Parts: sequence; C-alpha cells; structure tokens
Amino acid sequence: MRESWTDERLDDGFGRVSADIQSLRDETRAMRVELRQEIGSVRQELRQELHQEIGSVRGEIALLRDGLDGLRNILIYVGGAMVVGMLGVLVAAFAILANLA
Repeated sequence: MRESWTDERLDDGFGRVSADIQSLRDETRAMRVELRQEIGSVRQELRQELHQEIGSVRGEIALLRDGLDGLRNILIYVGGAMVVGMLGVLVAAFAILANLA
C-alpha cells in the first residue's frame, strides 16, 4: 500500500532537499575561492616567467649589439687599411713614373 504524504513527511523531505542545496552552494563557493586563488597563482608565475624571459632577451640583444659594434669597428679598420694600401700603391706608381721620365 502506498504511504500517505503527511505534512511532517513533506517538511522533512523539503528540509533534506534544502540542506542538500545549501551544501552544494557552500561547496560551489569554496571551489570558486580555491579557483580564484589558483588562477592568481598561475598569473603570478606567468608574469615572473615573462619578466625573466624578457630580461634574457634583452641580455641577448645587448650581446648582439656589442658584437655588431665590434664588427663595424673591424670593417672600418679593414677599409682604412685598404685605402692606405691603395694610396701606397699609387704613390709607388707615381714614383716609378717620375723616375722613368
């Protein structure tokens, strides 16, 4: 036979459902707080890693710039030496031509 639903039984059932819903709400709030903390932690780690990588790239750019400055200086010296060498050849050629005349 089917049991009858008395007011007491309905109140008890609704009370349990309400308690379960409240428990779910509390768990959801706790999960939100934990998730926010985890996201904040991940953001902080990413920022730190990004700053480290940027610092590393800046250091590499500075090394590259120094290397290019050195290469530029070498090219200036080599170019200057070539000009001096060509002038020496011209002076020698004019001296030879002057002695022949």
